[in-house]
Amino acid sequence: MVCGTASDVGKTYIVAGLCRFFSRQGYKVAPFKAQNMALNSFVTLEGHEISRAQAIQAMAGGVEPQVSMNPVLLKPNNDRTSQVIVMGKSVGTMDFIDYLQYKKELFPTVLSALDQLQNSYDIVICEGAGGAAEINLLQDDIVNLNLAYTAGIPAIVVGDIERGGVFASLYGTVEILPSHLKSVIKALVVNKFRGEKSLLKTGIDFLEDKLQIPMLGIIPYLSELAELDAEDSLAIPKYGFKSPTVLEAKKLNLAIIALPHISNFTDFDPLFLEQDLNISFIQDATALYNFDLIFLPGTKQSVEDLLWMEEKGFVSVIQKMAISKDPPFIMGICGGYQILGKKIYDGIESSVDSICGIGLLSIETVMKQEKILSRRQGSALGHLVNGYEIHHGRVEVLGDLPFVSISDSKEQNIYEGTMSKNQKIFGTSMHGLFENDSFRRFFLEKVAKARAKPFKYSSFCYKEKRASQTDVLANALADSLDMESLVKLMENALGVNPILAKEKT
Repeated sequence: MVCGTASDVGKTYIVAGLCRFFSRQGYKVAPFKAQNMALNSFVTLEGHEISRAQAIQAMAGGVEPQVSMNPVLLKPNNDRTSQVIVMGKSVGTMDFIDYLQYKKELFPTVLSALDQLQNSYDIVICEGAGGAAEINLLQDDIVNLNLAYTAGIPAIVVGDIERGGVFASLYGTVEILPSHLKSVIKALVVNKFRGEKSLLKTGIDFLEDKLQIPMLGIIPYLSELAELDAEDSLAIPKYGFKSPTVLEAKKLNLAIIALPHISNFTDFDPLFLEQDLNISFIQDATALYNFDLIFLPGTKQSVEDLLWMEEKGFVSVIQKMAISKDPPFIMGICGGYQILGKKIYDGIESSVDSICGIGLLSIETVMKQEKILSRRQGSALGHLVNGYEIHHGRVEVLGDLPFVSISDSKEQNIYEGTMSKNQKIFGTSMHGLFENDSFRRFFLEKVAKARAKPFKYSSFCYKEKRASQTDVLANALADSLDMESLVKLMENALGVNPILAKEKT
């Protein structure tokens, strides 16, 4: 198990890197996170919703994502309530107090999911959540060291030196724990280090002496990982919020409206890899002017974020820009698509029964209790696309042109998404659209031509590019961590060295 001193210290990346490292050695590897809280989610082939992070970790290990890798997913509605997803299906919305009571019933489900993976894979790399020593939550913990202790899993604790205070964080995390949980921690890791490693020797010697726990290694800061899928909106600031003063006249300028409940913003990761684009997350409506392409991203709360857009002036600005002499391109994805329509009938995600949308696409959305979870394939603007849908809303198309044609064994020639007659405004419920290289190139070149902007497409395969990032991770871990000691930890836990067992087989 990879635990951390806090959130965002690099647990997710390290698990992905370990999955990649061991899979390259020929082992069948699975990631596991008992409970995740994230708005970036993914749909398995069986139609189950799991965290996007565990899906990427599975892909790093070369295996198909499955629901047992993330049996409990919490999707926040606000500061106090979350939608609770158990084994890939929603069981309703709960506030924190109600969930604490309900969580006691989930431990058998978590252990069963872990057992399924242990019976099906050579190696399982577990990920903790937040900080490993959240003492106010230890009693009913189902994701961190209580799980490791119960299941007999050795744990390593990761500290982020980029934040400062890494030695105090590691020391405090271990020392504050009760003795039975402290005994589970077998090694420490320092992550995101820049500089001369010898400067850390005094601190490392102190930790090893006081805690009697070895340092497994020091992982360098890897700037390339800005290109790897982020787990949640904590990562958005790394992209930066830009004002109109930094728009680049000779590049295509793309704006992503940073909605309060933004979800699946990983839809735009392929665009950040394009060298000839200038992309900004925008929080100020006046900053939208002069952008060539504006995105309304996915959102967990379509109505609440539409109300926020009205309050902040986004709705009026977008409506004015759409009817201007030289309008920008506008695309809404999932919740953003619903917001672009004429009306949303809710009562599921919010307390508002109905609300008028921006009105740029001829659709109406009705929220239903049962969520649509589906992998999709088809074509968009004549180019093959694959993606997935995750939404409560049922969209009724009242007019406009079809955008995406869905074609699979169950549904033939079903149109998903619409576009305006001038082909400047687009909407779709499909996530992952820009991961399709041919479509991404065609669409960006279409926008560039219409906006009279030079654009040189970066010829890369997104899936290969993402895989190369996990190779960077795996290589860094192989160079930085004592892998022999890590394997011994697994050997002691399992009673057999998985590496030697594989070689003997």
